[in-house]
Amino acid sequence: MNTWQVFGQDWAVELLQKKVGSHSLHHAYLVTGPDGVGRRTMAIRLVQALNCPTPLSPGVPCLTCRICKQIEEGKFFDLMTIQRLGGKTEILIEQVREATRFLSLKPFISTHKVLLFLDIQNANESSFNALLKTLEEAPDYALMVLIANNTDQVPLTILSRCEVLRLRPVSIPQLSEFLTSEGVKGEKLTLLSHLGEGRPGYALNLNTPDSELLVFRMEKLKDMHQLLSQRYSERFSYAENLVGIDYKAREQARKKLAQIQKNFKKQDFSKEIEVNPEEEENLEEGILRKTFRIWLTYWRDVLLITTGSKVEITNIDCAGEIELIAGKLDRSTIIKVISSLETALLRLDHNVNSRLLVEVLMLDIPRVKV
Repeated sequence: MNTWQVFGQDWAVELLQKKVGSHSLHHAYLVTGPDGVGRRTMAIRLVQALNCPTPLSPGVPCLTCRICKQIEEGKFFDLMTIQRLGGKTEILIEQVREATRFLSLKPFISTHKVLLFLDIQNANESSFNALLKTLEEAPDYALMVLIANNTDQVPLTILSRCEVLRLRPVSIPQLSEFLTSEGVKGEKLTLLSHLGEGRPGYALNLNTPDSELLVFRMEKLKDMHQLLSQRYSERFSYAENLVGIDYKAREQARKKLAQIQKNFKKQDFSKEIEVNPEEEENLEEGILRKTFRIWLTYWRDVLLITTGSKVEITNIDCAGEIELIAGKLDRSTIIKVISSLETALLRLDHNVNSRLLVEVLMLDIPRVKV
Protein backbone atom coordinates (compact mmCIF):
# COMPACT_ATOMS: atom_id res chain seq x y z
CA MET A 1 0.00 0.00 0.00
CA ASN A 2 1.33 3.45 -0.92
CA THR A 3 1.63 6.45 1.43
CA TRP A 4 -1.87 7.73 0.53
CA GLN A 5 -3.53 4.32 0.95
CA VAL A 6 -5.03 4.37 -2.54
CA PHE A 7 -4.54 0.77 -3.57
CA GLY A 8 -2.96 -0.01 -6.94
CA GLN A 9 -2.42 3.60 -8.06
CA ASP A 10 1.14 4.16 -6.86
CA TRP A 11 2.19 6.15 -9.93
CA ALA A 12 -0.60 8.72 -9.45
CA VAL A 13 0.07 9.01 -5.71
CA GLU A 14 3.78 9.55 -6.34
CA LEU A 15 3.06 12.21 -8.95
CA LEU A 16 0.63 14.21 -6.79
CA GLN A 17 2.70 13.78 -3.65
CA LYS A 18 5.70 15.36 -5.37
CA LYS A 19 3.60 18.21 -6.71
CA VAL A 20 2.18 18.94 -3.25
CA GLY A 21 5.65 18.82 -1.71
CA SER A 22 7.10 21.17 -4.34
CA HIS A 23 4.04 23.49 -4.42
CA SER A 24 3.63 22.89 -8.16
CA LEU A 25 0.05 21.64 -8.39
CA HIS A 26 -2.00 22.40 -11.48
CA HIS A 27 -5.14 24.42 -10.74
CA ALA A 28 -7.47 21.68 -12.08
CA TYR A 29 -7.33 17.88 -12.29
CA LEU A 30 -9.61 15.42 -14.05
CA VAL A 31 -9.47 11.98 -12.41
CA THR A 32 -10.94 9.25 -14.61
CA GLY A 33 -11.56 5.54 -14.25
CA PRO A 34 -14.41 3.09 -13.59
CA ASP A 35 -16.49 3.27 -10.42
CA GLY A 36 -14.75 1.72 -7.45
CA VAL A 37 -11.19 2.08 -8.76
CA GLY A 38 -10.27 4.79 -6.21
CA ARG A 39 -11.06 8.10 -7.92
CA ARG A 40 -12.80 9.78 -4.98
CA THR A 41 -10.27 8.47 -2.48
CA MET A 42 -7.46 9.89 -4.61
CA ALA A 43 -9.15 13.30 -4.65
CA ILE A 44 -9.74 13.28 -0.89
CA ARG A 45 -6.11 12.29 -0.24
CA LEU A 46 -4.96 15.21 -2.37
CA VAL A 47 -6.99 17.64 -0.26
CA GLN A 48 -5.67 16.03 2.94
CA ALA A 49 -2.08 16.26 1.68
CA LEU A 50 -2.58 19.98 1.06
CA ASN A 51 -4.05 20.70 4.48
CA CYS A 52 -2.73 18.19 7.02
CA PRO A 53 -1.05 20.16 9.87
CA THR A 54 1.03 17.14 10.91
CA PRO A 55 2.20 15.48 7.66
CA LEU A 56 4.35 12.37 7.96
CA SER A 57 6.58 13.85 5.25
CA PRO A 58 6.12 16.45 2.47
CA GLY A 59 2.88 15.58 0.64
CA VAL A 60 2.01 12.67 2.95
CA PRO A 61 -1.02 13.36 5.21
CA CYS A 62 -1.26 11.69 8.61
CA LEU A 63 -4.95 10.75 7.99
CA THR A 64 -5.61 10.79 11.75
CA CYS A 65 -5.66 14.46 12.77
CA ARG A 66 -8.84 16.50 13.16
CA ILE A 67 -8.47 18.24 9.78
CA CYS A 68 -7.77 15.00 7.91
CA LYS A 69 -10.90 13.49 9.45
CA GLN A 70 -12.99 16.56 8.61
CA ILE A 71 -11.89 16.33 4.98
CA GLU A 72 -12.67 12.58 4.91
CA GLU A 73 -16.19 13.33 6.19
CA GLY A 74 -16.72 16.24 3.77
CA LYS A 75 -16.94 18.76 6.63
CA PHE A 76 -13.83 20.81 5.95
CA PHE A 77 -14.56 24.54 5.68
CA ASP A 78 -12.43 25.13 2.56
CA LEU A 79 -13.74 22.10 0.64
CA MET A 80 -16.98 22.02 -1.35
CA THR A 81 -18.27 18.83 -2.97
CA ILE A 82 -20.63 19.12 -5.95
CA GLN A 83 -22.63 16.15 -7.18
CA ARG A 84 -25.98 15.42 -8.75
CA LEU A 85 -28.75 16.10 -6.24
CA GLY A 86 -31.10 13.30 -5.27
CA GLY A 87 -33.97 13.12 -7.72
CA LYS A 88 -32.09 15.07 -10.40
CA THR A 89 -30.56 13.54 -13.50
CA GLU A 90 -27.98 16.32 -13.98
CA ILE A 91 -25.62 18.62 -12.12
CA LEU A 92 -27.44 21.95 -12.28
CA ILE A 93 -26.02 25.29 -13.39
CA GLU A 94 -27.14 26.74 -10.03
CA GLN A 95 -24.80 24.30 -8.28
CA VAL A 96 -21.86 25.44 -10.41
CA ARG A 97 -22.72 29.08 -9.73
CA GLU A 98 -22.80 28.41 -6.00
CA ALA A 99 -19.41 26.71 -6.32
CA THR A 100 -18.09 29.84 -8.07
CA ARG A 101 -19.37 32.00 -5.20
CA PHE A 102 -17.61 29.64 -2.80
CA LEU A 103 -14.32 30.26 -4.63
CA SER A 104 -14.80 34.03 -4.54
CA LEU A 105 -14.15 33.98 -0.78
CA LYS A 106 -10.54 33.49 0.29
CA PRO A 107 -9.57 30.36 2.24
CA PHE A 108 -10.56 30.39 5.89
CA ILE A 109 -7.92 28.11 7.43
CA SER A 110 -6.14 26.67 4.40
CA THR A 111 -3.87 27.81 1.59
CA HIS A 112 -6.39 26.50 -0.96
CA LYS A 113 -10.10 26.39 -1.54
CA VAL A 114 -11.04 23.13 -3.20
CA LEU A 115 -13.98 22.21 -5.42
CA LEU A 116 -14.59 18.49 -5.84
CA PHE A 117 -16.97 17.59 -8.68
CA LEU A 118 -18.17 13.99 -8.39
CA ASP A 119 -19.28 12.33 -11.65
CA ILE A 120 -18.91 15.51 -13.68
CA GLN A 121 -20.29 13.64 -16.71
CA ASN A 122 -23.73 14.30 -15.18
CA ALA A 123 -23.39 18.03 -15.84
CA ASN A 124 -25.61 19.50 -18.56
CA GLU A 125 -24.42 21.86 -21.28
CA SER A 126 -25.20 25.00 -19.27
CA SER A 127 -23.37 23.62 -16.24
CA PHE A 128 -20.32 22.79 -18.34
CA ASN A 129 -20.31 26.33 -19.77
CA ALA A 130 -20.49 27.83 -16.29
CA LEU A 131 -17.72 25.50 -15.13
CA LEU A 132 -15.54 26.56 -18.07
CA LYS A 133 -15.80 30.16 -16.95
CA THR A 134 -14.91 29.15 -13.40
CA LEU A 135 -11.85 27.26 -14.65
CA GLU A 136 -10.70 30.25 -16.70
CA GLU A 137 -11.22 32.85 -13.97
CA ALA A 138 -10.33 30.86 -10.86
CA PRO A 139 -8.18 32.68 -8.26
CA ASP A 140 -4.65 31.49 -7.47
CA TYR A 141 -5.76 29.76 -4.28
CA ALA A 142 -8.35 27.60 -6.09
CA LEU A 143 -7.97 23.89 -6.77
CA MET A 144 -10.61 22.00 -8.73
CA VAL A 145 -10.80 18.20 -8.95
CA LEU A 146 -13.24 16.68 -11.43
CA ILE A 147 -14.16 12.99 -11.44
CA ALA A 148 -15.54 11.14 -14.47
CA ASN A 149 -15.59 7.61 -15.91
CA ASN A 150 -13.52 8.62 -18.93
CA THR A 151 -12.36 11.68 -20.84
CA ASP A 152 -14.93 11.15 -23.62
CA GLN A 153 -17.63 12.28 -21.19
CA VAL A 154 -16.05 15.72 -20.73
CA PRO A 155 -16.13 18.52 -23.33
CA LEU A 156 -12.78 19.31 -24.93
CA THR A 157 -12.96 22.89 -23.62
CA ILE A 158 -13.00 21.53 -20.06
CA LEU A 159 -10.54 18.72 -20.76
CA SER A 160 -7.93 21.10 -22.20
CA ARG A 161 -7.84 23.06 -18.95
CA CYS A 162 -7.28 20.06 -16.69
CA GLU A 163 -4.37 17.77 -15.98
CA VAL A 164 -5.72 14.24 -16.52
CA LEU A 165 -5.05 11.30 -14.19
CA ARG A 166 -6.31 8.03 -15.67
CA LEU A 167 -6.73 5.44 -12.91
CA ARG A 168 -6.87 1.88 -14.19
CA PRO A 169 -8.20 -1.38 -12.74
CA VAL A 170 -5.67 -3.56 -10.93
CA SER A 171 -4.83 -7.16 -11.75
CA ILE A 172 -6.58 -10.15 -10.18
CA PRO A 173 -3.56 -10.95 -7.94
CA GLN A 174 -3.40 -7.32 -6.81
CA LEU A 175 -7.10 -7.24 -6.03
CA SER A 176 -6.74 -10.51 -4.13
CA GLU A 177 -3.96 -8.92 -2.08
CA PHE A 178 -6.18 -5.93 -1.29
CA LEU A 179 -9.16 -8.07 -0.27
CA THR A 180 -6.92 -10.22 1.92
CA SER A 181 -5.81 -7.06 3.75
CA GLU A 182 -9.50 -6.29 4.29
CA GLY A 183 -10.07 -9.68 5.91
CA VAL A 184 -11.70 -11.53 3.00
CA LYS A 185 -10.78 -15.25 3.02
CA GLY A 186 -11.38 -18.61 1.39
CA GLU A 187 -13.68 -19.16 -1.57
CA LYS A 188 -15.15 -15.69 -1.26
CA LEU A 189 -11.68 -14.17 -1.70
CA THR A 190 -11.19 -16.06 -4.96
CA LEU A 191 -14.67 -15.18 -6.23
CA LEU A 192 -14.51 -11.45 -5.41
CA SER A 193 -10.99 -11.17 -6.84
CA HIS A 194 -12.47 -12.18 -10.21
CA LEU A 195 -15.85 -10.44 -9.97
CA GLY A 196 -14.30 -7.17 -8.76
CA GLU A 197 -13.04 -6.40 -12.30
CA GLY A 198 -9.92 -4.80 -10.87
CA ARG A 199 -11.88 -2.26 -8.80
CA PRO A 200 -11.11 -2.42 -5.06
CA GLY A 201 -14.09 -0.30 -4.04
CA TYR A 202 -16.52 -2.32 -6.12
CA ALA A 203 -15.11 -5.58 -4.77
CA LEU A 204 -15.65 -4.35 -1.21
CA ASN A 205 -19.27 -3.49 -2.02
CA LEU A 206 -19.73 -7.11 -3.08
CA ASN A 207 -18.28 -8.25 0.23
CA THR A 208 -21.40 -7.52 2.26
CA PRO A 209 -23.74 -10.00 3.95
CA ASP A 210 -26.38 -11.14 1.45
CA SER A 211 -25.08 -8.71 -1.18
CA GLU A 212 -27.95 -7.79 -3.53
CA LEU A 213 -25.43 -7.41 -6.34
CA LEU A 214 -24.26 -11.01 -5.95
CA VAL A 215 -27.82 -12.35 -5.64
CA PHE A 216 -28.95 -10.45 -8.76
CA ARG A 217 -25.88 -11.58 -10.68
CA MET A 218 -26.41 -15.26 -9.90
CA GLU A 219 -30.10 -15.00 -10.77
CA LYS A 220 -29.33 -13.56 -14.21
CA LEU A 221 -26.55 -16.07 -14.92
CA LYS A 222 -28.99 -18.90 -14.18
CA ASP A 223 -31.55 -17.24 -16.46
CA MET A 224 -29.06 -17.18 -19.33
CA HIS A 225 -28.10 -20.81 -18.84
CA GLN A 226 -31.78 -21.83 -18.90
CA LEU A 227 -32.58 -19.67 -21.92
CA LEU A 228 -30.06 -21.57 -24.02
CA SER A 229 -32.23 -24.71 -24.09
CA GLN A 230 -35.65 -23.01 -24.21
CA ARG A 231 -37.99 -22.70 -27.18
CA TYR A 232 -38.50 -19.25 -28.69
CA SER A 233 -42.01 -19.02 -27.23
CA GLU A 234 -40.53 -19.48 -23.74
CA ARG A 235 -37.83 -16.94 -24.46
CA PHE A 236 -40.39 -14.35 -25.58
CA SER A 237 -42.35 -14.92 -22.36
CA TYR A 238 -39.13 -14.33 -20.42
CA ALA A 239 -38.48 -11.15 -22.43
CA GLU A 240 -41.97 -9.82 -21.65
CA ASN A 241 -41.52 -10.53 -17.95
CA LEU A 242 -38.04 -8.96 -17.82
CA VAL A 243 -39.22 -5.78 -19.53
CA GLY A 244 -42.19 -5.62 -17.16
CA ILE A 245 -39.94 -5.86 -14.09
CA ASP A 246 -37.69 -3.15 -15.51
CA TYR A 247 -40.65 -0.85 -16.16
CA LYS A 248 -42.16 -1.35 -12.70
CA ALA A 249 -38.82 -0.71 -10.97
CA ARG A 250 -38.31 2.49 -12.96
CA GLU A 251 -41.84 3.73 -12.32
CA GLN A 252 -41.58 3.10 -8.59
CA ALA A 253 -38.27 4.92 -8.43
CA ARG A 254 -39.57 7.79 -10.59
CA LYS A 255 -42.60 8.35 -8.35
CA LYS A 256 -40.58 8.38 -5.16
CA LEU A 257 -37.97 10.71 -6.59
CA ALA A 258 -40.68 13.01 -7.95
CA GLN A 259 -42.14 13.28 -4.46
CA ILE A 260 -38.73 14.23 -3.10
CA GLN A 261 -38.43 16.94 -5.74
CA LYS A 262 -41.88 18.26 -4.88
CA ASN A 263 -40.68 18.90 -1.34
CA PHE A 264 -37.30 20.23 -2.41
CA LYS A 265 -36.57 23.92 -1.84
CA LYS A 266 -35.30 25.16 -5.16
CA GLN A 267 -32.70 27.55 -3.79
CA ASP A 268 -31.19 25.22 -1.20
CA PHE A 269 -28.74 23.56 -3.57
CA SER A 270 -26.21 22.73 -0.86
CA LYS A 271 -28.69 20.62 1.11
CA GLU A 272 -28.04 16.89 1.04
CA ILE A 273 -31.12 14.90 0.04
CA GLU A 274 -31.42 11.31 1.13
CA VAL A 275 -32.49 8.98 -1.64
CA ASN A 276 -32.55 5.21 -1.60
CA PRO A 277 -29.48 4.24 -3.73
CA GLU A 278 -31.32 1.23 -5.15
CA GLU A 279 -34.18 3.44 -6.37
CA GLU A 280 -31.80 5.86 -8.07
CA GLU A 281 -29.92 2.96 -9.65
CA ASN A 282 -33.18 1.49 -10.95
CA LEU A 283 -34.03 4.84 -12.51
CA GLU A 284 -30.60 5.44 -14.06
CA GLU A 285 -29.32 1.95 -14.83
CA GLY A 286 -32.47 -0.11 -15.05
CA ILE A 287 -32.87 -3.87 -14.71
CA LEU A 288 -32.29 -4.42 -18.43
CA ARG A 289 -28.95 -2.65 -18.53
CA LYS A 290 -27.67 -4.50 -15.45
CA THR A 291 -28.86 -7.81 -16.90
CA PHE A 292 -27.17 -7.24 -20.26
CA ARG A 293 -23.87 -6.38 -18.55
CA ILE A 294 -23.95 -9.58 -16.52
CA TRP A 295 -24.73 -11.59 -19.64
CA LEU A 296 -21.78 -9.93 -21.37
CA THR A 297 -19.41 -11.26 -18.71
CA TYR A 298 -20.91 -14.74 -19.23
CA TRP A 299 -20.35 -14.73 -22.99
CA ARG A 300 -16.93 -13.14 -22.66
CA ASP A 301 -15.98 -16.08 -20.45
CA VAL A 302 -17.35 -18.53 -23.04
CA LEU A 303 -15.22 -16.84 -25.70
CA LEU A 304 -12.09 -16.97 -23.52
CA ILE A 305 -12.47 -20.70 -23.00
CA THR A 306 -13.31 -21.36 -26.67
CA THR A 307 -10.20 -19.54 -27.85
CA GLY A 308 -7.96 -21.20 -25.27
CA SER A 309 -7.01 -17.83 -23.80
CA LYS A 310 -4.78 -17.74 -20.72
CA VAL A 311 -6.82 -14.81 -19.36
CA GLU A 312 -8.83 -15.91 -16.32
CA ILE A 313 -12.61 -15.91 -16.62
CA THR A 314 -14.77 -13.66 -14.46
CA ASN A 315 -17.55 -16.01 -13.38
CA ILE A 316 -15.36 -18.71 -11.87
CA ASP A 317 -18.24 -20.06 -9.76
CA CYS A 318 -19.99 -21.00 -13.02
CA ALA A 319 -16.89 -22.39 -14.73
CA GLY A 320 -18.39 -25.86 -15.29
CA GLU A 321 -21.48 -24.56 -17.07
CA ILE A 322 -19.46 -22.09 -19.12
CA GLU A 323 -17.01 -24.77 -20.25
CA LEU A 324 -19.96 -26.94 -21.29
CA ILE A 325 -21.37 -24.18 -23.49
CA ALA A 326 -17.95 -23.31 -24.88
CA GLY A 327 -17.54 -26.91 -26.06
CA LYS A 328 -20.77 -26.78 -28.07
CA LEU A 329 -20.43 -23.47 -29.91
CA ASP A 330 -18.02 -22.07 -32.48
CA ARG A 331 -16.21 -18.78 -32.12
CA SER A 332 -18.28 -16.87 -34.70
CA THR A 333 -21.55 -17.74 -32.91
CA ILE A 334 -20.18 -16.55 -29.57
CA ILE A 335 -18.87 -13.31 -31.07
CA LYS A 336 -22.31 -12.69 -32.62
CA VAL A 337 -23.99 -12.96 -29.20
CA ILE A 338 -21.44 -10.58 -27.65
CA SER A 339 -22.00 -8.12 -30.49
CA SER A 340 -25.79 -8.36 -30.04
CA LEU A 341 -25.50 -7.62 -26.31
CA GLU A 342 -23.22 -4.65 -26.91
CA THR A 343 -25.64 -3.32 -29.53
CA ALA A 344 -28.56 -3.78 -27.13
CA LEU A 345 -26.75 -1.75 -24.47
CA LEU A 346 -26.13 1.07 -26.95
CA ARG A 347 -29.75 1.07 -28.12
CA LEU A 348 -31.01 1.39 -24.55
CA ASP A 349 -29.43 4.86 -24.57
CA HIS A 350 -31.69 5.84 -27.48
CA ASN A 351 -35.06 4.95 -25.91
CA VAL A 352 -35.87 2.12 -28.30
CA ASN A 353 -38.80 -0.24 -27.73
CA SER A 354 -37.49 -2.34 -24.83
CA ARG A 355 -39.63 -5.38 -25.50
CA LEU A 356 -38.68 -5.51 -29.17
CA LEU A 357 -35.04 -5.06 -28.21
CA VAL A 358 -35.06 -8.03 -25.81
CA GLU A 359 -37.03 -10.21 -28.24
CA VAL A 360 -34.44 -9.59 -30.98
CA LEU A 361 -31.75 -10.52 -28.50
CA MET A 362 -33.59 -13.75 -27.70
CA LEU A 363 -33.41 -14.65 -31.40
CA ASP A 364 -29.64 -14.06 -31.47
CA ILE A 365 -28.92 -16.32 -28.50
CA PRO A 366 -28.16 -19.82 -29.90
CA ARG A 367 -30.15 -22.84 -28.84
CA VAL A 368 -27.96 -25.33 -27.02
CA LYS A 369 -28.91 -28.58 -25.33
CA VAL A 370 -27.67 -28.29 -21.74
